Formats: sequence, structure tokens, C-alpha cells
Amino acid sequence: MYKLVKILSGRGNEAESRTVAVTALSAAIDAGTPVNIAAGVVTPLTASTTVLATHIVERAAASGATSILVTDLLPGMVFEAPLTAAIGSMKVGGEYKISASGVSATAVASSVRGAILFDPAGAALTGDKVLVTFPLA
Repeated sequence: MYKLVKILSGRGNEAESRTVAVTALSAAIDAGTPVNIAAGVVTPLTASTTVLATHIVERAAASGATSILVTDLLPGMVFEAPLTAAIGSMKVGGEYKISASGVSATAVASSVRGAILFDPAGAALTGDKVLVTFPLA
């Protein structure tokens, strides 16, 4: 559900995909899902995830897969994603909870990590698209 739309200060807006060997997946992962890959273990980000996104899955991966096609998250990448709730009081620069299906209007708390609102792009209602980046540190 997260689609790369811009690489700030980049000459092109195409990310380079690569195949990564991973520990067998315990569940299928849809294309466009932000994940964390550490020591070969893939963790799809959810509304309660406490790890940072490190990659976006480019092609759906089946349960049990031992390799996945991903794009590394780099500084300056801007993604388009749907809202999973009305925009409410979201503010540019705020970090909000995410899931594979989009961006929540709920700000992250404590050690939970999400996506940073880059531009609301006129979005207001559930399903409308906003632009986000991912914190890298």
C-alpha cells in the first residue's frame, strides 16, 4: 500500500529493488508493506511495532518464502499511502501509527514507530492518500 512517489534531491524517482535472503516467513506479506529486516528476520510494521521500517516489500511473498524482493528505505524517499481513518488533527512532521493497509491518524506513543506525515495532499477521509516518509534513526 506504500508507493514511492518521490526521492527528494534525486535525479530519478525509481528505487533499486533487490532480493534479500531471509528466515522462512511465518505469514504472507503483501507488496507495498513496510518491514524491518534484521539478521534475516522480517517483521512487518503494525500499529504496535517498536522497530523502524528498513525496507518496502516490492512483490508479495508467500508464507514460508526464504527470499523477498524489497527496496531499501533511504533518506529523502516520499511515499503515498491511504489513510485508515479520517485525518483529524494530523500535523506535518508528526509520526503516526501504520499498518500494511495505510496510515492511521493516531500519533505514536512511547517506543512505537510509524511514518512521518510529509504532506496531507488535501486528504481528509478514510481512503484518501497522504504523503509520508519513514524515520531512519
